Amino acid sequence: MKQVCRLAAGLVVLAAMGGWSAARAEIIYDNLQNVTGYYYHTAMEMGDEVALAGTAREVTEFRVMLYAPAAVTIDASLDFYQNDGPLGKPQTWIWGATWQGIGFEGVQTLIFPIPNVLVPDTFTWTFTSTDGSAGLLLNDPPTVGSSGDFIWLYDGVQWTQQNFTGQGVVANLAARIEAVPDPATLVLLGAGAAGAVLGRRRKR
Repeated sequence: MKQVCRLAAGLVVLAAMGGWSAARAEIIYDNLQNVTGYYYHTAMEMGDEVALAGTAREVTEFRVMLYAPAAVTIDASLDFYQNDGPLGKPQTWIWGATWQGIGFEGVQTLIFPIPNVLVPDTFTWTFTSTDGSAGLLLNDPPTVGSSGDFIWLYDGVQWTQQNFTGQGVVANLAARIEAVPDPATLVLLGAGAAGAVLGRRRKR
C-alpha cells in the first residue's frame, strides 16, 4: 500500500513539472564500440561486472553483441546478479529471462526489453546460450560506465574470473544498458522542484 501511495504522489508532482519527460530512458552503460575480439564458452554462464553511470537504475533495455561464423539458432538466457558473494562474486539473483529461437549469422546485436528491473550501482549480467558456436564480442573501453578487465564464468557450482592478459585482449563483454529513474528517485526530484516553486511563491 505504501508503494501505491508513493507512486501516486510522484504522478502528481510530475504532472506539475510537465509530464513524464523526466522519466525518459538514458544509457547508463555502453560498450558497443571498439571491438577487440570474441569469446566462446560452451554450456557455461558467462557475464560482465559493470559499474553504471548516472542515477537511473530501473533497467528497461539491454543490448548484447554476439558473433557466429555460420548461421545458428539459439535459445538464450539473460540474468542479473548482485556482487555480494565472497570476494565480490555474483551471488544474489536479481532478475532473469529466457528467449527462444534466436537466429543470426556474423555479428549481431540482440535487443532485449527489460520490465523496469531495479539494479544497484554495480552488478553482474550474464548470458547463457544453448549453442557453443555463438560467441560474445569483446569490446574495450566502455564509453559510458566502466567494467573490470575480466569476465565471470559459472559452471553450475562456482564462479571464477577469466581474463586474457597473455593474449593482449581486455575481457570486457559488448553490451549496452538503458534505464529510467526509479519511482522513489522521481518523487525526491519532484518534491525538490515543488519545494522550490513554493519557496518562490512565498517570496512573492
